[in-house]
Amino acid sequence: MGRTTSTVVRGHFSVPLKVRLWLTILTCVLITCLLLRAYNSTTPRPAPADAGVGAESTLPDIPAASPSWSPASRSTTTLLESTTQSPTAVHSSSIVLPPVPPTHNGTGIPRIMHRSWKTIHVPTAMQKWTSTCTRLHPNWTHILWTDAMNRELIKQHYPFFLGTFDAFEMSIMRADAARVFYMHRYGGVYMDLDFECLRALDPLLHAPAAVLAYLSTDYKYEHNIPNAWMASSPNHKFWELAARFMVFNQHSPAVKRTSPETLTGPVMIYNAYHKWMTRYEHTDLDDYKVIVLDSELIYPFDWHTRSPASEQCWARAPEYDPVACKRMLDVVAKASYAITYWSHTWEKLPSER
Repeated sequence: MGRTTSTVVRGHFSVPLKVRLWLTILTCVLITCLLLRAYNSTTPRPAPADAGVGAESTLPDIPAASPSWSPASRSTTTLLESTTQSPTAVHSSSIVLPPVPPTHNGTGIPRIMHRSWKTIHVPTAMQKWTSTCTRLHPNWTHILWTDAMNRELIKQHYPFFLGTFDAFEMSIMRADAARVFYMHRYGGVYMDLDFECLRALDPLLHAPAAVLAYLSTDYKYEHNIPNAWMASSPNHKFWELAARFMVFNQHSPAVKRTSPETLTGPVMIYNAYHKWMTRYEHTDLDDYKVIVLDSELIYPFDWHTRSPASEQCWARAPEYDPVACKRMLDVVAKASYAITYWSHTWEKLPSER
């Protein structure tokens, strides 16, 4: 009888002790998981909206014939250039591409200004805007890319991307895509032709990095990092990720084929940037630094947000007046380096559709 009582008493005290031990273990595991999740999800800005781009692990791999895109690959000039092309294949075209500048010394971004148009015949209004940039950057190299040159750039130096490039349904998509490769191969600054330069850009280009700019302070807006202005040191790894996003977008059934913003434009850049920052936010390596400038420096006119200046600042508005626009936006007080009037020449107005 005494033995039975002793067993019951031991069971009475031992069961709660086991429960407490298990609860303690489970609590520790739960806290650890929550801390790890919070750490991995920390980014400098809110996470991007879902635009049809999955995790980086789902992005297509580069074909075996192309050199690796791994961080260990550190070629100084043509990281992605195919090693399988013959010299005759490379030089068979009559289109002459600009030479790559001398090996970059890592002290900043090359003073090269890239612009692009369908042909060498740039509309008069755009010539007026671009002349402001030429005047403020007299010692820079200025390159006007044409559609034919863009394709030749891809064909010669990024042949893995040529099939994707040719498959794009709209010419603006090919123009968008080419900008990524200007930045990777040459470095420098890309600007749309409807940009007016207000100050010399040199103070923004001291750091060897990829440099972008916000459109506004609406950091959840997926168009908030336009590809209308971009700068970079050559061979920066960010552009390799951007190229992979474009390949993925073109072949993903979740991405609308007629949306250049998503396939190749600002939404693609926005998503690539946020993916990049989840991995390399705190890096000290020049090839991995990505800087995003405040909107007022490059985009003092935000087309996304209606304001009293909208009608004066939009190039296609009947009331367009660049002098009034700059006065209303107070670009001098904002220390803006440039302003774009968002001509959106690739997009038809409602009256033109």
